[in-house]
Amino acid sequence: MALKTAIYMRVSTADQSVDSQRLELQEFIERRDDLEPAGEYADVISGTREKRDQLDRLMIDARQRKIDVVVFFDLSRLTRKGLSHAISLLDEWQQAGMRPICYSYPGLDFTDEAGIGNWHLGRALSQLEPPPDRQASLRAQRKVMAALLAWMAEQERKMIQRRIKAGLAARKAKGKQQGRVPLPMKTVNYARRLRQEGLSYAAIGQKLKISKGNAFNACQA
Repeated sequence: MALKTAIYMRVSTADQSVDSQRLELQEFIERRDDLEPAGEYADVISGTREKRDQLDRLMIDARQRKIDVVVFFDLSRLTRKGLSHAISLLDEWQQAGMRPICYSYPGLDFTDEAGIGNWHLGRALSQLEPPPDRQASLRAQRKVMAALLAWMAEQERKMIQRRIKAGLAARKAKGKQQGRVPLPMKTVNYARRLRQEGLSYAAIGQKLKISKGNAFNACQA
C-alpha cells in the first residue's frame, strides 16, 4: 500500500512563490511507486519563526494518521534556526508517526527500513560508540547529515544577513560621498536652463552625465 505523502513548502515573503518547490516535489512523488499525494501545506513566513499555521495543521493531520510521509525541498525551507530547531521538528514528525524526506538530500529519506521508528538526533550525536549493525549505522549517518545540513542552513542565513548589511552600508556611504561633493556652478546653471526649457530631470541627467537625483537637486538649489 502506498504511503500517504504530504508536501511542505515555505517562502519568506508574499512576493515569493512556492511554485518551483511544488513542481519538484509533485514530480518526486509521481516517480515513487510507494508514495501517493495526500495534501499540500505552504507557509509564507520567515524560517526563524517557530509558530506557523500550515506547519501546525500538518502536525494535526499527522497525529490523526492522515499522513504517513512529508516531503520538503531542503532544510532551509524547514527551518533557518539551526540545529536545535531542526532536531525538534524532525523528532516531532517522527513521534507523530510521520516520516520525513528531504528532496534535495537523498540520504535524508526515512521511508526505508533504516528510517522507521523514533529517532533522537541529539542523543545520536552525543553517542560516540560505533553502531552495532548496518541499519544502526545508516540511521546514525542520516542523523549526522541532518545536523550538518541544519548548521549549513543557519550559516547561510547569517551570510545573507551580512551581505544585506554590507550592501546597505555601501549604498549609504556612497550616498554620503555624493552629497558632500557639490556640482560645479556651471553645471547647476546649465541644469536650471534646461529645466526652464521643459526637459525632464532624467533628460537633464542624461545630457549632463549626472544622476536624475543630482539633476533635481541642481534645479532646486
